[in-house]
Amino acid sequence: MLRKENLERQVEEMRLSFCYADALPMEKLLIEQIILCWPRLYIIELIHHSNQRESHTITSGIYLEKLLTNSQKRFMRAVDMLMRVRKMQAQMDLSEAKRYAINLVRSKKATPLLKALTD
Repeated sequence: MLRKENLERQVEEMRLSFCYADALPMEKLLIEQIILCWPRLYIIELIHHSNQRESHTITSGIYLEKLLTNSQKRFMRAVDMLMRVRKMQAQMDLSEAKRYAINLVRSKKATPLLKALTD
């Protein structure tokens, strides 16, 4: 019970840290993917670590190493994709702001400072 409550608290903290409430739908999907990958990676890290301290077969060592590597890749791909989506969104927002400023200048409603910035 305590572990479930702890996990739920950590999931909520992750949602807050990734600004889930304000995210676009695509970002929300990626945040969910990150949140789903994180506990799996954490558990596999713990198993891998405890396995390193004990004697084990080469086969089980290779299996755990591949499992860990694949979990890390899945987690990092989700993080990387979220970063890319947010970067593209920021670039689109900037382009939109520039178009808005240019349209203001063309409509002659802009201040002299805005005209100087867009020239």
